[in-house]
This record gives sequence, structure tokens and C-alpha cells, in this order.
Amino acid sequence: MNKEEDRNTDLIRINDISAGAIIGTEDYERETRQEIILTLTIFTDLREAGNSDSLAHTMDYSALESRVRDMVESSSFQLIEALAEEVARITLELERANEVKVSVKKPSALNMTGSAEVEITRKIKRSSSRLSKPPVRYPGVCSEDPSIYPRVLALVLFSR
Repeated sequence: MNKEEDRNTDLIRINDISAGAIIGTEDYERETRQEIILTLTIFTDLREAGNSDSLAHTMDYSALESRVRDMVESSSFQLIEALAEEVARITLELERANEVKVSVKKPSALNMTGSAEVEITRKIKRSSSRLSKPPVRYPGVCSEDPSIYPRVLALVLFSR
């Protein structure tokens, strides 16, 4: 297991966030709020929080739940897929979130069924300044001048 996988083995799950939203493609769906039920599964590294017993080393579940609920209740998406994308985007803004799985249920979507549901998984790639190498610079090379590229290639090939 590499270090990136190791950091993503822990998870926080916030189940069954219920909110009212204007959502749907039909005119009647856009007249009144409909219940939406969300579940968030956030992949992160919880070791520091487990060892310190400090909220500063984890996520504030209450704050995230409130932010997601406020966004859903003020939104006006047509598709639950679009709503799921926005919830994922908000969640991945959190410093400690490496990956999120968002489930969105719309109980009133279909007649004679329990609900319609989508589930998406999104990851964020954060670069570590300690691990990234600075770009190689060659004197006199301007990347905005495409005519210089053959000379750069020759410089790279013959400098080895």
C-alpha cells in the first residue's frame, strides 16, 4: 500500500441529511420543495484526531452538515446528479478531505418506488510542495514562443 492509499483508508460518514429543495425537470417539481436525502462518505486520515482527541485534527461534522443543508435548500438544480456534484465540490474544499462519496436520494422521483438515487465518488489531488520538483529552466527559453521548442528539445537531448 502506498502512502496516498494509506491516507484514504479512514472515513467519516454523515448519514441521511434531509433537506428540502427545488429540484426536477418537470414544471410541477419546480413549484414546491421536495425532500432530498444525502449521505456523505469522506475519506481522510483520522490517525492524528484519534491520537489527540482534538476537533482541530478532524472535520467539524456539524459545520459540514449545515453548509451542505444550506446549499441544498437554497439550490434550484434540475438533476440530482448536478446536486451531487456540488455537494462533492463543497466537501472537497475541506483541507482534510481526500475523497468523497455522495449519495443523493429523491424519494418522490418515481411513482410506486421508494426513491431514485445517484451516488458519485470524487477525489482531489493535492500537490505537496515538499515532494514536487521545481520545473527545469533553460536560459533564453520562453514558453510563450513556440518557435523556440525545437531548440529546447535539442538542448534537452544533448545536455544529457
